[in-house]
Parts: sequence; C-alpha cells; structure tokens
Amino acid sequence: MYVVETIICSALLYALYRILLEGRVAHSIARVYLLLSVVLSVVVPLLELPILPPEPTANVAVMPLEITETVVEVDTEMAVEHTFDWYFALQMVYIAVVLLSIVRFGVSAAKIWKLRRQSKLCSYRRVAVAEHKSVFEPFSFIRTIFVQTGEKREQVLLHEYSHIVHGHTLERLFFELARCLMWFNPFVHLMGNSASQVHEWQADSDVISAGFDINE
Repeated sequence: MYVVETIICSALLYALYRILLEGRVAHSIARVYLLLSVVLSVVVPLLELPILPPEPTANVAVMPLEITETVVEVDTEMAVEHTFDWYFALQMVYIAVVLLSIVRFGVSAAKIWKLRRQSKLCSYRRVAVAEHKSVFEPFSFIRTIFVQTGEKREQVLLHEYSHIVHGHTLERLFFELARCLMWFNPFVHLMGNSASQVHEWQADSDVISAGFDINE
C-alpha cells in the first residue's frame, strides 16, 4: 500500500508542476520544487493524516462468556502447506534491481573519472577543462568541464560553467539515486527529466545574458 501511495503522491506533485509551474516560475524555484517533490512523495505516505473522521463507536454491553477448553487433534502432515511467498519474492526483485542500478551508476561515474585522468587538462574560470577525443558532446561533472579535443568555444565553456556554478551535478546525482531506489515509480523518472531540462534552460539563459546570440 505504501508503494501505491508514493506513486499517487508523486503523480499529483508532478501534475501540479506541469500544469502550474513549468515555464512559469524562476529556474531556481522549479529546481527546489522538483527536489522537494521527490522527498515529499516518500515522506507524506508515512504520515498518518486524519483524512476521514473516525467512525462512531456504539456502547455495547459485554456479557460474560463461559470458556470451555476443547482439544483438537491435528494431522501435522496435512497442516503443513508449502505456499509461495510473493511478498518475499517482490522484496528480492526490488533489492536486485536497486543493486543493479547502483552498480550501473557507479560504473558510469568511474568511467567519467577515468576519462578525466586520460584527458588533457586546462583551466577556465577556476574550474578544470578536460579535453579528449572521445567526448562527442560537452558535459560537466562536479567541477570539471569535458569537451572534444580542440572544442573550446566560449559559449560552450560558459554553458557548462553555468552548470557547475549552480550545482546542477549534485542535483542530478540526487535524482539518479532517487531513480535507483524508486525505479518502480515512473513519476520520479519524469521529475528527474524535468530537472535536467530546467538545468539546460538555466545554463542557456546565463549564456544569453552574457551577450551571445540566441541562434548560436
């Protein structure tokens, strides 16, 4: 039941974002809302909120009952039933998928650090820039900008630098962890995608504010 309530809560919060907030509020507000939505979707179902009033209880006179002891003989061989524990099986499936997701995420992070060690490093506005021929699309991770060898256009570096300044990497790590733990919830994945979209909008906005042409 808790899983169902979590999905319903996240669905309502995400629908509210898409209907009322997406593209209508500041990027920082949208980021905070999406982060809190994931947290609230986990916490709210744990709260015992008094949604419905308690049912009235009638005063019923309790009559004393005479208790008699009865001995029942049970055939132990017939009483033992070997039934499949579906709840335990679902728990094992959940844990297995979580572990696989965390391993996959760890492998991806290790590949990024390996790429950084193999790259040519330089600096840009007090952050590192890693140039490597295998980087087909610029990206940033923690405090490092990864670009294709020779790809050092100012607007590209400024875009990735904006991701670093605003701490977008930490938020993406948060959503990746949430995806690993709540892989069964499609709305958590949608919230992560929306957060990544807001990050791109915010970085593009910084580049345009710096004077670069929007078409570039």
